Amino acid sequence: MNYVRVLVGEATFHGREPLTYSHSTSLKPGQLVTVPLRSKQVLGVAVADAAKPLFNVKPISGVVDAHLLPSQLLHLLDWMREYYPAPLGVITQLFLPKALPKKPLPAQQPSAATQISTLPALTPEQKEAVSAINTPGLHLLHGETGSGKTRVYIELAARALKASKS
Repeated sequence: MNYVRVLVGEATFHGREPLTYSHSTSLKPGQLVTVPLRSKQVLGVAVADAAKPLFNVKPISGVVDAHLLPSQLLHLLDWMREYYPAPLGVITQLFLPKALPKKPLPAQQPSAATQISTLPALTPEQKEAVSAINTPGLHLLHGETGSGKTRVYIELAARALKASKS
C-alpha cells in the first residue's frame, strides 16, 4: 500500500496542509485524482509520497490518467499557499480543470486561415484605418463599441501572418 499527500480542490476545505490518502500504486507529483472528502468526491492533486500514518486513511477513488500538472504549476501552487491567507482548497481549485473532458476532442480544429476567410468584408472606413496603420509610426484606433475595431485588428493580424511576421 502506498500513501500519498493530496491537495484537495474543494472550497470548503480550510486546512493548511495536504491530506493523506492511500493508493495501490505510487503516483507522480501533479497527478490529478478524485478523493473522498466528507460525503462527496472531489478533484485533487497528488503532490508527494507519504510515510504510513498512525491513523486510518481513505483510499484514492480514482486517477485521472491523461492529466498531470507540470512542476512549474506545482511550485506556483506551493508559493501561493504560503503567500496568500486563502484556504488551501480555494487555492488548489485555481489549478484544476473546471470539468474533465468526457470525450476526445476532434482531430482537426478549423485553422486560423479558414476562420479568417469567413469574416465579413472590410467597410470603407475600416479599409482607410488599415491603410493608415500600415504607415510607419504609432497609431491609435478609436471608435465606439461595435464600430468594427476588432475586424481591423483581425485584418492586420492576418496580413502579418501572411507576411510571415509575428
